Amino acid sequence: MKILCDIQFSKISFYRDNQNSVVELLDQLAEIFYNIPTFNSRNNPAICVFLEKWPAVSHMLDYYRENEIVMKMIIEIIQNAIEALEFSLYPILETIVIRILEFYSNKKYYFILQFMEKFISIFGNNKTFSQGLFTSFESFAIATFNGLNCESKLNMKLLIEFYKLSSTTLKVLPTIFLKSPLILTLIELALEGCKIKNKKVNKSAMNFIMNIINSNSFHEDIEACVINALTKYSRQIIYILIVSSAFVYDNSQTTDVAEILFAIKSKSDEGFKILLTEAMNLASQPVSWLLSQLIKLVFEPIFDINMPKNLLKFYFKNPTFAPLKSLFQDLSNNVL
Repeated sequence: MKILCDIQFSKISFYRDNQNSVVELLDQLAEIFYNIPTFNSRNNPAICVFLEKWPAVSHMLDYYRENEIVMKMIIEIIQNAIEALEFSLYPILETIVIRILEFYSNKKYYFILQFMEKFISIFGNNKTFSQGLFTSFESFAIATFNGLNCESKLNMKLLIEFYKLSSTTLKVLPTIFLKSPLILTLIELALEGCKIKNKKVNKSAMNFIMNIINSNSFHEDIEACVINALTKYSRQIIYILIVSSAFVYDNSQTTDVAEILFAIKSKSDEGFKILLTEAMNLASQPVSWLLSQLIKLVFEPIFDINMPKNLLKFYFKNPTFAPLKSLFQDLSNNVL
């Protein structure tokens, strides 16, 4: 393996300004690390090769920082090595994350977030890593917020991957995640994603919200964090999702909306009715009337306490549903 890596790095150095050649060589190098034999112990012999080559890999992060195609291949090499070597890389795991965070702070490539999602998935089950992993997530989250605030145009791929990273971190590190003050900012960002006319962004954002709602735990302090978040944002979630169902989403997305509304309702039936009324009061009078019609035409069946959750998708795939949504669209065109 060492000889193969030596050959690849030597060729990359020679062809370093020829993108096609470099991409091909990096692809071969990624394949080498992908096929590293895995061991149960923390003493994988391939670690020596990666440790030796890490300075060269780190240098490439700087040299090719403006080349997204090449950068994606470099990150793939690092990811493949981490997947194969796992805890054998313990001596330099922190160095790798700090280096990639340093790079991400300046160049917001979406595949960096994909890398972090995989990283947290691999090491999240080890409780000794929990706080360090969440601290890393916080750092990438802050860098993402800064990037989104500075860009004149929203980076949709970045948003999608950030919601996915947030969902994975929540699943792997629920206690730390739900107790973090950062959760409120993350919910607000997810609500912004629900308002954008982009189905993939909507789906990813709604999945994150649903994961928070369903973060049930036997630990009362964690459940209290979920209730606190829902108390603060439930009416906004309800309002934004119903408004978006009326004016942004197509029919295929209504099931996702219904599942979130159903999940909120399942926490408290009476509380949901109050939240629904308060959510409608956030709208102007004509819009509020329209939303009440949408609820009556489309969502009312899910507010039935006896409506089984497994029938939601069946209901919204019913052939009679599309005309109802079309009727509401006609209604809104006439009023607004």
